[in-house]
Amino acid sequence: MQLFIALVGHNASGKTYVAKRLEEDLQLNRINGDDFRAFISEHIRYFNDLDISIKNPRYELLTDLVVNYRFEMSWLLLKAGQSLIYDGSGATKAWRAKYLDHVKQYYPAVHRVIIHTDITEPQLLERLQTRGQSWETQYRGTKKTLFEPPAQDEADTVLVYNQRNYDEILAKIQALQQTEKH
Repeated sequence: MQLFIALVGHNASGKTYVAKRLEEDLQLNRINGDDFRAFISEHIRYFNDLDISIKNPRYELLTDLVVNYRFEMSWLLLKAGQSLIYDGSGATKAWRAKYLDHVKQYYPAVHRVIIHTDITEPQLLERLQTRGQSWETQYRGTKKTLFEPPAQDEADTVLVYNQRNYDEILAKIQALQQTEKH
C-alpha cells in the first residue's frame, strides 16, 4: 500500500528522530523542511546569515519557499507511486488539512497516516533549552497554545509515538504496507 506519513508534534518532540528511523528501516522517501532550509541558507547568498529564530521578511520568504517545496515534492512522489514521510508539520488541524485533504482528494488510493510525537512538557522544555532560549520563548509564547493534537478523523490511521514505542510504530507501519487499499 502506498503511504503518506505525516509527523506531527511540537519542535523537539522527536518528529525528525522518528522520521529518520522510519526512512532507514522502511527505505521510504523523507521530506524535511529543515534540511531544505539549511540547503537554501548555505547556497543562496540572500539567506546565508538568516537567523531563523527571529521573524523578519527574509524569514517569511524562506518559510513560504519551504512550504511550497514540501507540498510540491510530496505531490511529485505520490504521483510517481512512492510512499513518503512528511517530516515536521502543522500545529493546527486546519494547517494539516491543507496537505491531508489534498492527498485524500487527488490520491485517494494513498493511505494517510499521522504519527503524533507526544512528549511531556518537562521533557519538551529540557530539549528546547538545548536549542537556545528563543525556542523555549516561542513555545511558551505561541506554540504551546496554538498546537492541536491530531484527531482520529484527520487521517486513515493516527498513531502516537510516546518516546518509548518506536518498535510498535514501525510494526504498525509495516503491517499497513502489506495490506491492499480497497
